[in-house]
Amino acid sequence: MENYRILIVDDDENLRIGMATILEEEGFEVHEAENGRAGIERLEKSIYDLIITDYKMNEMDGLKFLKQLKDSFPSMKVIMVTGFGSIEHAVEAMKLGAINYLTKPIKPKELIQMVKSILGVGLPGDLSPAQKQKQLSRHFHFHKLVGQSKVMQQVYRRIKEVASADIPVLITGESGTGKEMVALAIHELSKRR
Repeated sequence: MENYRILIVDDDENLRIGMATILEEEGFEVHEAENGRAGIERLEKSIYDLIITDYKMNEMDGLKFLKQLKDSFPSMKVIMVTGFGSIEHAVEAMKLGAINYLTKPIKPKELIQMVKSILGVGLPGDLSPAQKQKQLSRHFHFHKLVGQSKVMQQVYRRIKEVASADIPVLITGESGTGKEMVALAIHELSKRR
């Protein structure tokens, strides 16, 4: 659907394949990772519009994955999948930056509706291009910088790296590329703010 790319991270192969099949039938491009580490590796190579991850996984659980994901890709949209009755896990995940959660067993209609709602596609009263841009501005920002591309994610990571160090920083670039915004973001994240 409009080339939206979704990454499903889950060590339960049946659940992962089931969700992937449901979403592919709706026209989404779906990729899979069998654990959190594999998910991070995929994210370093490709850009995704949405991540769906299980809370309970071997090797790296969903919360550790979410923390690492949000450190590296702060604007990424994430849905956390939890076991039935694990609402406290869902709340914890949302505090860490998950947009929403699904409880097992996964209901296909609920999955499709949630994904479409988060991505803003195929719903009654679809947003105009101007409204979509406004919505993107709200969801894909990092200290007043806007963007979700791989390059912008690298800029965000670099800002966080230099902000934590007590050293002078030289910011270069063409006129109008946002050097002042980068400087403000570094200042806001630094101990000197």
